[in-house]
Amino acid sequence: MTALKNRTVGGYCQIVAAILGLAGLILLIINNNISSSYSLSTFGLLLTGAVVGVILSVVAVITPTKLGDLDVVSTLSIMVTVGVYGLIIGQMANERILMISGLFSWNSGNTVAWSVFYVMIASIVCFAVAAVLLIITSFMKTVKE
Repeated sequence: MTALKNRTVGGYCQIVAAILGLAGLILLIINNNISSSYSLSTFGLLLTGAVVGVILSVVAVITPTKLGDLDVVSTLSIMVTVGVYGLIIGQMANERILMISGLFSWNSGNTVAWSVFYVMIASIVCFAVAAVLLIITSFMKTVKE
């Protein structure tokens, strides 16, 4: 409990980013399992990247309370997490681009594809907001000294 009391606004934003990364991971799994015809071909790679990103964002939350503010471990964790989340966003959009173009042109009545699209957008938004929050908090103090 004292670790939460020593947090600043940046520390709370890091906690929110870790929670959003976990939400993005859950939505990624749901996105892959909605329909077998719309499963992601690189799901294992995306899942591994999302798990690594969530673990590293949790490391970025924990290490400032142990090592002090602006430590190297937290900074590297944030950098790798932002990169991994960016790769996940790009790969998800790359794999779904044909489905999306079909939905907005000739296949607009496909309700399963719309479900996949909505869950994909929710997952991408979670990862993107988490990455932006981590970038912002990398310039802020996260614990009180």
